[in-house]
Amino acid sequence: MTKYDEGDTPRRLTEESGLEEDDRPIGKYVEVKVSDDLMDEEGDLITGTTIWFYYTLEDLDMTGDGDADDPVDLDEETLALYRYDDDDGSWVKLTEELDWVEGVQVSTDDVEMFGMSYAGFIRADISRLSLFSAGGRIASDMVTTADPGGDMTVDVGAEVTFDGSGSEGIGGIARYTWTFAHNWQNVTLRGENPTFTFRSPGEYLVTLTVRDGYGGVASAEFTVTVEPVQVTVLVGPVLDSEATVGFNASAPIHDALVILTWGEQIFEARTDFSGFAYVSLPVGAVGKDVSVHVSADGFEPQEYTTSFDAGGTLDRQPEPLTPSKVSPPPDDDAEGPAGWEWAVVVVAMVLALLALLLFVGRRPRVAMGSRPKGDKEGES
Repeated sequence: MTKYDEGDTPRRLTEESGLEEDDRPIGKYVEVKVSDDLMDEEGDLITGTTIWFYYTLEDLDMTGDGDADDPVDLDEETLALYRYDDDDGSWVKLTEELDWVEGVQVSTDDVEMFGMSYAGFIRADISRLSLFSAGGRIASDMVTTADPGGDMTVDVGAEVTFDGSGSEGIGGIARYTWTFAHNWQNVTLRGENPTFTFRSPGEYLVTLTVRDGYGGVASAEFTVTVEPVQVTVLVGPVLDSEATVGFNASAPIHDALVILTWGEQIFEARTDFSGFAYVSLPVGAVGKDVSVHVSADGFEPQEYTTSFDAGGTLDRQPEPLTPSKVSPPPDDDAEGPAGWEWAVVVVAMVLALLALLLFVGRRPRVAMGSRPKGDKEGES
């Protein structure tokens, strides 16, 4: 048999290792093993034993004031033995419901033994040995409670201040722990009023765990709803009313201009290769009338008025765009000179002009003041 305390025990009795939620550990341990001379080839020769666990006034005193009558001191009538199960790796409270426990007893009568004064003892008739300890509830009926202040709704990017001041515990709250997941990472905050900035919209389940001055633990959950400052509106697909692609489906129009107008504010985007455009508008525009303008090169523009919901879905999507009307190309069969005929006409006109210039250049020239031969003076 080996005795331990909280400082040297191989296995501490805690809530994480099996201590019941409302119990507090005494902090004393004793390990009982069967020696080799009490065993044969088939195992232990002992089929059962009785464990006596004596406790002192000091074991019950949680405040250190030398008595056990404070609200946070242990109530000795609630004491019970715990056994460490090596197979499960946890502590088990001894009760007669276990098939290897034949009986349990708590005596609160003072006992004098070997020159020591004890406030009482815990007794159990069992058939399994191991490491033992004890624990019990405090005398006060005050319950440790965690109060995170209720659900919250905030805007994305806003700094949030948590408030655990409503939590209660015996001796006050010694520790506040806030845990939640954000952007695929586990977040842990500490303190009564920590702050955090949520960067993504959504609903976040936050757990507040408090521990009071005497080890009492309590937890509570609440939801933080983070709303987007803007709503992304999906417009499209913007389609070509005449072109088709696969199974006669209308072909999407890439790089079409989409403009949404809300009041005097204008928001625009361009369609991707699937014909969709994503336009960001303020949350305040949800459910309000917005003007939709869709245009693309070679197509007739389209305009109409509609609204969208908080998820960014338009009540009315654009109709397929109609190609623009353009002048038809010249008809080769139309009446009129062909191209080569026009060329012949031009060449003829040039030749005529050259001939005229040559004719004018060969005419005789007459000197000023002279007269042709044969003319006589006085002839009429």
